[in-house]
Amino acid sequence: LLWHGLNAQQVLLEESFEGDALPSGWMVQTLASDGGWQVGTPAALSATLFHIPMALHGMGVAATNDWSCDCDKSQDRLISPPIDFSGVPGAILEMSWFFRKRSYGGHQEEAWIEYSLDDGLTWVPLHAVPPSDFNHWEDGGRFDLSALVGQSAVRLAFTYSDGGGHEPGMAIDWLRVRALPPRDLELSRLELPRYALVGESVAVRGVVTNLGADVLTSFALQWSEGATSWTETIEGLALQPLDTYTFEAELPFVPAEPTRYEVVVQVYMPNGLPDTILGNNELSAIVHGLSDMPAKKVVGEEATGTWCGFCPRGAVYLQKMEELYPDQFIGIAVHEGDPMASPVWIGGVTSSPLFESGFPSVLIDRRMLLRAAELDIYQPELPAMPAPVVPQLDAQLDVATKKLQVNASATFYTRFENADFRFNVGLVEDGVTGTGDGYAQTNYFSGSNTPMGGYENLPNPVPAEMMVYDHVGRDLLGGWAGVPASIPSYIEDGQQVSYSFAPYTLPDNWAPMNMHAVVMVIDQQTGEILNADQTALDIVCPDDLGTTVEVDDESVPGAEDGAV
Repeated sequence: LLWHGLNAQQVLLEESFEGDALPSGWMVQTLASDGGWQVGTPAALSATLFHIPMALHGMGVAATNDWSCDCDKSQDRLISPPIDFSGVPGAILEMSWFFRKRSYGGHQEEAWIEYSLDDGLTWVPLHAVPPSDFNHWEDGGRFDLSALVGQSAVRLAFTYSDGGGHEPGMAIDWLRVRALPPRDLELSRLELPRYALVGESVAVRGVVTNLGADVLTSFALQWSEGATSWTETIEGLALQPLDTYTFEAELPFVPAEPTRYEVVVQVYMPNGLPDTILGNNELSAIVHGLSDMPAKKVVGEEATGTWCGFCPRGAVYLQKMEELYPDQFIGIAVHEGDPMASPVWIGGVTSSPLFESGFPSVLIDRRMLLRAAELDIYQPELPAMPAPVVPQLDAQLDVATKKLQVNASATFYTRFENADFRFNVGLVEDGVTGTGDGYAQTNYFSGSNTPMGGYENLPNPVPAEMMVYDHVGRDLLGGWAGVPASIPSYIEDGQQVSYSFAPYTLPDNWAPMNMHAVVMVIDQQTGEILNADQTALDIVCPDDLGTTVEVDDESVPGAEDGAV
């Protein structure tokens, strides 16, 4: 018997919590004064420090909100209807949840999955629920329910505890309990690089997951690219349900030309038998061969603001990266809610799907998010990532007109077809000062025993007259995403492309001698910054400086006075 696709699998329970009441058969156990778990829209169930993201499955969610209640949520259970696990070889729970696992003031919020065989009188812990990304759903996470197989009336509880503190809470968007077929081998992901030097070996690596009830002991692996194909059998495994295994094919892939390749990988024949589920056994990866490996410069766009008490940490770490990696890291402080804010720039940062609302946090090449304190941990590895392009720019400022002319260029080291690459340029200023409360820096490190670049010795707030702001992101010449069609869609290996931005008038309160321009090549299909460079503004003065100088000279007897 072959089961074709997920729709053919036996679903024991599925719920997406639509409407504004508990679904039929569900119930709540709680010590909280607000009634515990509730059903509604994310907006209706959110709070200031418990902002539930938009639902991914329908419109509704189930949530328990400790931030609004600040009550006893030490045992907040959302309880399912009875589930029949008799007659199934195995079972798993798939779920989308939002849970930060916040720790504050010596209290730790926790969440776990429990089960009851006596209709909720007693409960047995089954799995801890790990935290989701800071401001995103953990979508489709899996939990093994094999321990419940054979039971005919099992209630599951999704239990939240605030640990006795004042914590955010937890939300569930969707869940499904389904029976496992005997054999289901999933190719979960591939781990091939997007770019590799021509002639160098590329490991064909990936991860498989055992979604079957049987223990997985072996499987067949095949990868192909054009006329090249390789097949092998991987043996000696003992994967229980939901266990994963990282494989690497014995034969690597070797790009022969600076062009695009598609490597197709298949896994099949679990334990030497046909797979029960078809449709999750194949993935492909795009690899571009590079004729050269150019140097990579990493762009870090830090969300910050003078109102943010923890943001001095961001300033300290940007400065640290500039000192440690002057030729590899370009740090930009993107302000929000103060006089240095650039609406376009900070709007792009905070609307990024990677952004988690925490300040200070740093978008790295717009493909990953780091806390400011994590920069020095990851930075040594980031420049080693291959880049297919090297950008350059010149930026000339005409002092007489205050017009800035920026010309960008880029050299590519592989062939692209149907690409959507874009130039963008950011203007950045150091040494920014100002007067008024908007330039005073809120400082939660004041009086701290933890060293923080000297901020521990400064007051809270730090008065405006004591503050000098560096790396300030002033504006983006091409908006957040860059200029459409500024780079052609078809590019040959070794081709150089260029683009001239429209003249830009610098505001009078910017100091051009303290400014530099950052050029970025952005892959619009992924949003990633492929590579970048920076240069100081070239300030061009008029020949006569626009002035007339009167000279009175009596130092030489008989010299004539006059105008120069």
